[in-house]
Amino acid sequence: MATAHDPSTPRRGRRPAQSVGDAREQAIMAGLERLLQSQTFAELSIDDIARGSGISRSGFYFYFPSKTSVLLALLDALAAEASTVLDPPSDATGDPRSQWHTWLTGIWTIFSARVAVVRACVALADPEVRAAWSAIMTAWGEGVERVVTAERAAGRAPVGIPAQDLATALIYLSERTMIATFVGDDPHIAPDRVVDTLVHIWMQSIYAPPSRGNSAAALWANR
Repeated sequence: MATAHDPSTPRRGRRPAQSVGDAREQAIMAGLERLLQSQTFAELSIDDIARGSGISRSGFYFYFPSKTSVLLALLDALAAEASTVLDPPSDATGDPRSQWHTWLTGIWTIFSARVAVVRACVALADPEVRAAWSAIMTAWGEGVERVVTAERAAGRAPVGIPAQDLATALIYLSERTMIATFVGDDPHIAPDRVVDTLVHIWMQSIYAPPSRGNSAAALWANR
């Protein structure tokens, strides 16, 4: 299944693939992202985005069929950035806490740099936007699952609930924690404590030995 950052994913604009670097198309995307820093996606019109990008309304439609397609293009760009860090490190000679901290810092840094896009995407009940966002989460979860499986095989992490289930729970817990901080939900964790908090939870979930008589593996087997 193609993820959001897969090269085979169709482009969102009207222009053919060879025009990916077209300055006007990039200007429209940058214009929307800039406007999203002070307005919600629902508040913005095509005219607002066109004016904010320095082009005409007809010029906008030459590049994109709708304002949602611009947001999807921004989400694709975010996915491409995130793809560079979606696979967690797996080095049996390294310190797991340090490795997970570095990796989660990379995820946090990329998403926090595009907060306006993240906020718009999570607030929009659009099937295509949700599918694109889910593709990012799927790729993230697959990377975590591979590392958890490898850590267990190497004897560095105890065997417990299925690695896929653990990875899924951890990524969605982390996604919701980050988003709550981005949008200022109450309660939320202060930005400078998000990564440390998540690392603590991930280390406990992946590496902590099960309590005597309360083995995660036994609980799963007896479910």
